[in-house]
Amino acid sequence: MIFSFLWIVLYLKELNIFVLMASVSTYYFSSGPNGEGQARVQLAMKWAHVTHTGSIALGSLIHTILLMLVYPLMNYADSLADSGNPGAKALGMCLKCCLKMVEELIEYLNKVAYAYMAITGNKYCSSAWNGFLLNIKHVCQFYLTIQLA
Repeated sequence: MIFSFLWIVLYLKELNIFVLMASVSTYYFSSGPNGEGQARVQLAMKWAHVTHTGSIALGSLIHTILLMLVYPLMNYADSLADSGNPGAKALGMCLKCCLKMVEELIEYLNKVAYAYMAITGNKYCSSAWNGFLLNIKHVCQFYLTIQLA
């Protein structure tokens, strides 16, 4: 039941992320030199609830599975970090850092996949791969843009 609850919560969270990204993409592509466009939120909701429901569910399932693997290891890392042994403390802190990095990486890749999916209309797996390649290709520009924002 915990797995199902976590999957539903992550699905709803990532559904909202996708609707936001699809709304922004409709605004961006309807704007031009003649004037500002409109964000079509209803169309984004339709895409999220009809066209890309399975893709969002797959992304949230992958996220849920990884979180179910990471959280017990995070608990173990906390117990290592609280021990009296300095070597175990260092190992616990390194493990916590690595697990947090994995969790943030999965969240970032999901956001990249949903953004690419909102723009192109591709499925989750191809959007995740193409979005990852796009980020690798333009890593310096994206980093600069994120830091400025």
